[in-house]
Amino acid sequence: MKKSFNLIFCNRNDGYAQNQDLRIKTFIEYYSRLKAEDFDLFFTIIDWNPPIDKPSLQQAFSWDKLKRVSHIVVSPEEHKKRFPKNRRKINDYTGRNLGIVNSTCDFNVVLNQDIYIESNTFSEIAHFEEGKFYFRSDRFDIPESSLDDVSKLFQSPVLTVHSRLIKFPLNHLAKNGRILFFEKLVKGCFVQRFSFIDKIFLFAVKIIKNALNLFLSPANKLTDLDFLFLHMNASGDFIIIPNNSKDKLLYPETEDFYMHTDGYILVRLAAAGYRQVIMGPSHRILHIDHSRPDRSTDIPYEYHEKEFLKILNERKL
Repeated sequence: MKKSFNLIFCNRNDGYAQNQDLRIKTFIEYYSRLKAEDFDLFFTIIDWNPPIDKPSLQQAFSWDKLKRVSHIVVSPEEHKKRFPKNRRKINDYTGRNLGIVNSTCDFNVVLNQDIYIESNTFSEIAHFEEGKFYFRSDRFDIPESSLDDVSKLFQSPVLTVHSRLIKFPLNHLAKNGRILFFEKLVKGCFVQRFSFIDKIFLFAVKIIKNALNLFLSPANKLTDLDFLFLHMNASGDFIIIPNNSKDKLLYPETEDFYMHTDGYILVRLAAAGYRQVIMGPSHRILHIDHSRPDRSTDIPYEYHEKEFLKILNERKL
C-alpha cells in the first residue's frame, strides 16, 4: 500500500511577504505536477483569522489541481477568543496543530506555501524503515525571480544554504560519514542512533557535565539541551512527522511567544524518544526568499531555552 503524506500550511489572505498570490499559485502548480508514483499527497490548508475585506484562501485560489485538499477556517471571532491579548493576526503554529490533529495520513508534512520538496524525498521516506523517526532537511533560499520555474532549481548547484546543527554543521557530518550519535544510511540520510554504548557515553557525559558546572558561571553552564544535536534551523518551514495517533506531538498553543516556537516540536519529539533523520543534500528543500514584515515578538532565546529544558526534564527516561 502506498504511504500518504499530508502537506499542512497555515496562512491568511493578507499579502504577507510580497507576491503572496503568486507564491500560493506557484505552490499549487508545482505540487500538482509532482510525480507521485509510490506515494500519495494530501493537502490541509488552514486559513487563520481571514481578513473581512478579502476572500478566504479557499475562495481566492483554484485548488482543484491538487485534488485532495481540505480547508480549515479559524474565524476572526475564534482567533480573538483563543488569543485575546495577542497583537498578531495569525497564530500559524496553532494552525499547524489543527492540521496535525485532523490528519489521517501516514505522515504529516509541516511547511509553508513557499517551500518546495522533490518527489525523491517523499519516495525515500515512504520506503524508510518503520519506527519513531522524524525527518529534517536543510533549507536553501532562492530568489523570488525563480518563481517562474521552481522545478529547474533543484538541478542548480549554486544556492544559499541555511544549515545549522547544535554543536556541529551538517557539512562536517556529511564529510565524515559517521559522527557521534549518527550513522549514515542509504542515499545520503543520517539517522540519530542510541545504542547501548551511546547510552553509557551519555551517562558519563552527564557526570562530567555536572562536575564542570560546579566551576562554570550561571551563564555558561551546560544543559541537556547542549547534547541533543538537534537540527533546529527553519524547523517551522519543513518537518515530516509520522502520524502516530498515540503520539500527537504539537506546537505549544500560547500567545506569549513566537520566535523559536518552531523548535518546541523538535524538543518534544526528542523527549518522546523520536530520532531525527537528517536528509542529505540530494533531499534539499527550496524556499522562495522574501522580506519579513513584523509578525514576531521580541522574547529572547534564553526564555525558550528554559522552556525547552522543562520539556526535557519531564520526559520519561
